[in-house]
Amino acid sequence: MITDCQFSLTLLVLFPIWLYLRCLSRWQGFVQSRKACPFLQGFAEMISPEFHTDSAFLVAPCAASYGLVFTPIQIATLSRAACESEALALDCLHAWYDQGWSWSDIYLEGVTHAARTLGDWWLQDRLSFVEVTIGLSHLQNALGSLSPKFLASAGQAEAHDRVLLLVYRPSQHSLGMFMVAEFFRRAGWRVDEIQTINAHNLQKHLEAHWYDLMGFSVSQVEQVSSTQLLIRALRGRGLNAELQTMVGGSLALTDFEAVQKIGASFVALDAQSAVNMANAVVQSSYKAQCQLQLTPTG
Repeated sequence: MITDCQFSLTLLVLFPIWLYLRCLSRWQGFVQSRKACPFLQGFAEMISPEFHTDSAFLVAPCAASYGLVFTPIQIATLSRAACESEALALDCLHAWYDQGWSWSDIYLEGVTHAARTLGDWWLQDRLSFVEVTIGLSHLQNALGSLSPKFLASAGQAEAHDRVLLLVYRPSQHSLGMFMVAEFFRRAGWRVDEIQTINAHNLQKHLEAHWYDLMGFSVSQVEQVSSTQLLIRALRGRGLNAELQTMVGGSLALTDFEAVQKIGASFVALDAQSAVNMANAVVQSSYKAQCQLQLTPTG
């Protein structure tokens, strides 16, 4: 006779197995109902030979409608495609879009993590610095090709506020700043991009052009103190005495506290949050200025 205790233990063991198999069978049916791009299958086998045509990786982008994120294998596939050519990277991005993801999600969740994966592969000695640079260049060129579609996906937005984005000369990769610029343009900002110059020349530039926001990309700890000094030197100078400042870049993800010490108006962790925070900070600054102007003196 099976006791109640034995029966309960049996259920505890068998139920999770049954649930797993049921979910797996449904997922396999979902997978088999889709078609995969041939080149994706090839890259999948290069990265992990055990993945085949019926692997969930190949059609996981279709799960965008279920709110799922990109899988590590998908990210690795885009990274490998970018190392090969801009065309293959574009094919991958188009496939994801066709299978349900928005361009914003593809940029923030797909391209961003693919770029980080290239950096990880370099740290693991799987790629050379040259190969990583080529891969990032292919990703950026792919985004450049997609720019009209990305900007159009938000509809027409009238340009109002203006942002100046600066990249340090020692920084070899500008993909992150390029993406930030695209998100600002998409939100209706006018965007100027320059490589950092000395404080005197930058001040002259600010005295000749009106900006509502100035953004810095920081990727190395060594850039923290110089950026801090530069922001302090420029504060209150130029046409806009209330110019707001933003700091982002890879260092913000790895050492947020160090980046906070720079003393910018805010720190942005990705392109979309940069736009959201910029809109809030700039509008708040303008409201404060209006209140000061309306406040009677004496």
